[in-house]
Amino acid sequence: MITLSGNPNYRLDLQFLRGISVALVFLYHLKIPGFQNGFLGVDIFFVLSGFLMAKLAEKSSPLEFYSRRLKRLLPAYLVVIFFTTLIVSIITIPSDSNQRTDRIFYDLLALSNISFWSENSYFESNAFRPLLNLWSLAVELQFYLLAPFILPFLKKRKLLLGLVILLSLLGSMVLITISPKTSFFMLPTRLWEFLFGAFAAWHLVRNSTPKVCLLLGLLAALCLFFVFAFYPLPNDSLNVITGHPSLAALLVVISTTILLIYSIDRFISIKFFLSRIFIKLGDYSYSIYLTHFPIIVLVNYVPFGATRLGFEGTADLITIVLLTIFTSYLLFNYVEKIRYTKYASISILLIIAVCLSMSYLAPKINSSNFSKNELLIYNAWKDRSVYRCGKISRVLNPTSKVCTLGDEFEGGRVLLLGGSHADSIKTVFRNEMNDKSNTALFYVANNPLMSHRDDENILINVVLRNSISSVVIHFNSGFYNDGNKLKRLTAFIKMLEQHEVNVFFIAPVPTAGFFVPKRMLEIINDVTLSIAKKDYSQYLTENAGFLGFIDLLNISLDDVWYPHTVLCPENKCLIERDGAPFYFDSHHLTLTGAQELKPLLNDIAARTFK
Repeated sequence: MITLSGNPNYRLDLQFLRGISVALVFLYHLKIPGFQNGFLGVDIFFVLSGFLMAKLAEKSSPLEFYSRRLKRLLPAYLVVIFFTTLIVSIITIPSDSNQRTDRIFYDLLALSNISFWSENSYFESNAFRPLLNLWSLAVELQFYLLAPFILPFLKKRKLLLGLVILLSLLGSMVLITISPKTSFFMLPTRLWEFLFGAFAAWHLVRNSTPKVCLLLGLLAALCLFFVFAFYPLPNDSLNVITGHPSLAALLVVISTTILLIYSIDRFISIKFFLSRIFIKLGDYSYSIYLTHFPIIVLVNYVPFGATRLGFEGTADLITIVLLTIFTSYLLFNYVEKIRYTKYASISILLIIAVCLSMSYLAPKINSSNFSKNELLIYNAWKDRSVYRCGKISRVLNPTSKVCTLGDEFEGGRVLLLGGSHADSIKTVFRNEMNDKSNTALFYVANNPLMSHRDDENILINVVLRNSISSVVIHFNSGFYNDGNKLKRLTAFIKMLEQHEVNVFFIAPVPTAGFFVPKRMLEIINDVTLSIAKKDYSQYLTENAGFLGFIDLLNISLDDVWYPHTVLCPENKCLIERDGAPFYFDSHHLTLTGAQELKPLLNDIAARTFK
């Protein structure tokens, strides 16, 4: 085994693989063509972590293990959190700054993955997450908490090890089809990747001939190349083939494990320039991983622009690369490599205290620079219904297709069925139903009536099992232009009628056609600007599909409620009231906007009461 610097634990292949992994992740976040599967570099990191932790757990007590891990990881981790939060608080608008400071507690407790899991939703494209990359480090830190106890235990029980790996892998595959973000973000569904690495550490092959090692190494390398270069893009997160972590991750993990078992460091020579590059990247991999993502996001930052990756031009690319090199160099040499004393421990505690203070003070300082009207615009981001039905409901009933909104009542059981637009009005829907002693329910799938998920047969079974007396259907205008979905919806409505279940429609909400908070802010800053409000004729044109569908099925006009009757008075569609936006993007209602629908929802509640 080749070693450097007199360190017996230093393996060239580990550093080489680290370098490749961080390069893949970096290029993926830059959106460089050909590296669309670069996110799989994280899976390689997990295997390498499992390998190293298995070695460390053998040589130290749990207390020593934790001490070494914290000294190794915590300083750089905290420094990046501190400086990123500081810069964000200075250069961003309050709604974006608040999204960063709101997550500091999760970051400090190594629960970032749980934070993103709980917040991940329809609207993630609008979220500002300059430290989204911390989710994988949180998973690693959570594994480290268990490692000194479970790894020595599993090492002596190979059958149990295999069983745990199998259960974790199968759990990951199953959850992909139910809740893909759970499979992606959570340690239990990632544990098998770490344990593959531990298996490699316990089954090193040192006596095989170089030819055998080389052959197996080449096969594993070819497998990795195939996955990264030709594996299909994850365009369907609910599919066990293209979801994650699934087949691609399994192939990457197995290949990495083979490379580790057969110790191919003997074939990696520091004489080759490319080898030296990747080995050096491996040395700096932790610092690069920590710094590159916030740099990309902050270089690309525009107000209300969410988390923008990639680069706009050559100048931006050069800026991102140079800043990453510079910051990772400083972080590695002046934070990672420091030998920590009791004074350093005091410094760490001080940084934690400062970060906690920033979570409280930064939003207040940031907001103090803006007027009341500006803050109303920025606060539109938070002025929304809780996503779906809340995480407690989803955890307690992970396979349930519906959840109850509010309390149970003796009146009708009314199901709100739709996509993200139904999600944005469900809080006001619940309030109005409950006021009329109706039990409000919500269908939790993102997109009901999808060809590869829930069809009309599944939906009717959901309705019957939950004793639903009325179904209120609310989709956006685009839904009614999809012939396949309309075919399924038609079949579903006929089934409802056969079972004497009432069917009501809320027509599509008028859309603004532009990002409302951003446009309102532009008008505040430039009084010469104005907003061209949509009129009723435009609404009719955009919703011709819905109107045609209602007419085709001979749906009674008494069973259809039109949001434009309250959102578009005097033939002009409103986007705000007293400075508070009705939309938090271009087409999803805020709670303020949804409140405008109260007269319609109150009428529906009266009709559905039993």
